[in-house]
Amino acid sequence: MLKLQIYKGDKMDEIMVRLSKQTKDIIAKHKLVNWERTAANAIKLRASKLALMDEITSKSKLTMKDVMETDEKVKKGLFKRYSP
Repeated sequence: MLKLQIYKGDKMDEIMVRLSKQTKDIIAKHKLVNWERTAANAIKLRASKLALMDEITSKSKLTMKDVMETDEKVKKGLFKRYSP
C-alpha cells in the first residue's frame, strides 16, 4: 500500500493507494524515485484538469438534448460516408 500526503495550504490530507503486486515489484526496483511525490503530482495534474473542465462547462448552455442531437447527426454522417 502506498501512502500519500497531500497538502492544501497548511492542511495535509493522506490517501492510501492499493497497488497490484506487479506494480509494487516495479516500484521496489526503482528506489531512487520519490513515488509519493510522483503519485501526488499525478493526482494534482488530474485534479487541475477536472477543475478546468468544471470551469469551462459551468458556462456552457449546452443541454443533454443538444448533445444527443449532435451525436445523432455525427453518427449519421459517418455512416453515410463510410457505408458501402
